[in-house]
Amino acid sequence: MTIARVLTVVLTVSAAACGGGEPPPSDPEIVWAAAEPWVHADGVLLNDDWAFSHAASVSLPDELLERVSDAASRIEGGLRMLAVTQRSCIDSAHSIPYLAAVADAVPGLTMRAVGPRMGGALMEAHPTPDGRAATPTVLLLDDRGEVRGCWIERPAPLQYWYVENPEDLGRLDRFGAKTDWYEADRGVHVVSEMARILEAVADGEILCGLPMEAVTALPEPGVVVHRLPDAAPDSASTPGS
Repeated sequence: MTIARVLTVVLTVSAAACGGGEPPPSDPEIVWAAAEPWVHADGVLLNDDWAFSHAASVSLPDELLERVSDAASRIEGGLRMLAVTQRSCIDSAHSIPYLAAVADAVPGLTMRAVGPRMGGALMEAHPTPDGRAATPTVLLLDDRGEVRGCWIERPAPLQYWYVENPEDLGRLDRFGAKTDWYEADRGVHVVSEMARILEAVADGEILCGLPMEAVTALPEPGVVVHRLPDAAPDSASTPGS
């Protein structure tokens, strides 16, 4: 990073800390400088969901961790996972603890998190497939601060099911079904998709936000996804099979 960019980072972070009414920075490097390592904290909104995912994150399938590790080992300089998240977000509660566990377990990956106030411009610049700024927004930054890929809000098939509502469920039923699915999935779809994105980065491609996958019902939870979004259907295996 150039001296000019370092000075810009320092000044922008200082201004944001002083609450001077400045708009959120659009430079990921500036946001990274203000971010902090993610840690689980008790006594917060949706704590049951955060606590569940935090506890479940210690038992991710070895197959997924190996895929992430293999991809990360092929990326020169490593990658930084910058997560824009908030404690009141159910999708964050069932994704961020798993991604943090992956970053802790895999050499070459580092993760920090910020809230929407600091990361709002990054959310706007990397919307969901249906055009919304959402938490969580997870950007993959290289050692120059360039965005090499991203993962947005929810696993792709869940995103389609929730947004399009093919089962025509009421709001509360749909929310409850989503939460139950997240608990049964235990982060497998989230980490499967992050593995796919990292594999694309390792191959010199930028995969920023996966397209929604059309489904008529929620996908089977706990199934490791192998194929890329634009590839022909491939095999999938359940954890431990």
